[in-house]
Amino acid sequence: MGIEKASMPPNKPVAFEYAVKACDLHDLRGCVNASIMCRKGDGIPVDEKKAEEFKARAIEIQKMYKEENQGIGFQQGI
Repeated sequence: MGIEKASMPPNKPVAFEYAVKACDLHDLRGCVNASIMCRKGDGIPVDEKKAEEFKARAIEIQKMYKEENQGIGFQQGI
């Protein structure tokens, strides 16, 4: 069932807010998504400067994972 079938139209500005929050929490995918949305103007005005900032943050997070020899994983519960 797609989002349109559920009578929930896409809300790109809110999606951008969540991508930024995820990026602030050091989520690589959040930074990448925020960068792409800024570059394309997907639901927000085009902003190349912000796109580059989010891209740089994504690269830093990626380096951190590589240096610590970690992948993106799931937290283990008890």
